[in-house]
Amino acid sequence: MDLSATPPKPAAALAARARDLLGMWYALDLWPVAIVWRDGLEGPAGIAWLEERTIELDAHLLARHPRRIDEVLAHELAHLVIHARIGPDAEQHGPEWRALLEIAGVRATRFHAMDA
Repeated sequence: MDLSATPPKPAAALAARARDLLGMWYALDLWPVAIVWRDGLEGPAGIAWLEERTIELDAHLLARHPRRIDEVLAHELAHLVIHARIGPDAEQHGPEWRALLEIAGVRATRFHAMDA
């Protein structure tokens, strides 16, 4: 199955959720954020490129765990917000990051434990 042609969740739905999260966090000034599906990130379910305001999500892994897409998107988007608000010296998974995820109703975990 070619997941690059059929991502686990449509780009428009991801963008809408990302805008909702940014609004919830009073961070709509950070829009737009690019959200890209990638095949095989070799470990993480997602990664945030802070300066580029880009989030990459692992299409293969999240196709097997579609209920985790929102968690991974929020996790990575929170990194972008913390970087923009506090700067590059902010603790990656610190209290501010955890607070954003709590507001979003998402578990604040450092790693997304999923079977590959």
